[in-house]
Amino acid sequence: MSLRQVKEKINLIEAAIREREKKLSIIENQKNIEDIVKIPLIKNEISILQAEKGRLAEEVEKIKASLEQALPEAERKYLDACEEQKRVLKKLYEATEKFLSCIEDLKTSIKTTHYLFIPYKNISLELEKAPKNLHIEDLYSLNEKVIAQTRIFYEWLRERVNK
Repeated sequence: MSLRQVKEKINLIEAAIREREKKLSIIENQKNIEDIVKIPLIKNEISILQAEKGRLAEEVEKIKASLEQALPEAERKYLDACEEQKRVLKKLYEATEKFLSCIEDLKTSIKTTHYLFIPYKNISLELEKAPKNLHIEDLYSLNEKVIAQTRIFYEWLRERVNK
C-alpha cells in the first residue's frame, strides 16, 4: 500500500472513531437501559479502531523511512538522466547548427553555379552545342518556411543547451 493510501485509511478510521464517540456520548447522556447495553460494544469498537489506527501509524512510519531511503537513489538517477538529456540536446544543437550552415553554403553554391552557368550556356549555344545542365537551381523540397522552422528549433535548442 502506498503512503497516500495508508493515510487515507487512517483518516477514515479517525472519522469512524469520532462517529462512535459521538454515538457513545449520546447513549451515555440518554440513560436508556436498552441502549446502555450497547456501551461496551461501542467502547470495544473504538478500542479496535484505535488499535488499527496505531498499527497504520506504524506502517506510515515504515513507508516514510523506506521512501526516505529510496529518495537519494531516485534523485541521482533522475539527475543522471537530465545530464544525458543535456548531452543529447547539445549533440542535436551542434548537428542543427551544422545543417543550417550547410544550407547556407548550398544556397551560395546554387547562386554561384547558376551565375557561372549562364555564360557557359550562352557560349555552348553560340557554338551550337548542347550545354550540360548538371546543377540544381534551387532547394525544391527545402523551402524557406522549413528553414525558418529549423532556425526556430535551433534557437530553442540553444536556450536549453546554454542553461
